[in-house]
Amino acid sequence: MKKQLLTLGFLSSLVAFGQTFTDNFDSYTAGQKLCPQSGGNWTTWSNAPGGTEDVLVSSASSVSGSNSLYFSTSVQAGGRQI
Repeated sequence: MKKQLLTLGFLSSLVAFGQTFTDNFDSYTAGQKLCPQSGGNWTTWSNAPGGTEDVLVSSASSVSGSNSLYFSTSVQAGGRQI
C-alpha cells in the first residue's frame, strides 16, 4: 500500500509542475511571418523574428480551422540545428 501511495504521489507531483502552452494559429494573418504576430510567444533560432528563419502562417493546408504553419528551407539537411 505504501508503495502504491508513493507512486501515486510521485505521478501527481509531475502533473502539478507541468507546463501547457496553446496557440490559436487561426488568429494570425495568413501569408505573414509568425513571430511578429505572436506578441512574443514565438521566436527563431537566432532570435530574429520576421527574418529568413521565421515561418509563414498559411491557409493552404490545415486540418481544423483555417490556418497552419508552413516550414521550408533551402539549406541541405534542414539547416542549423542546436
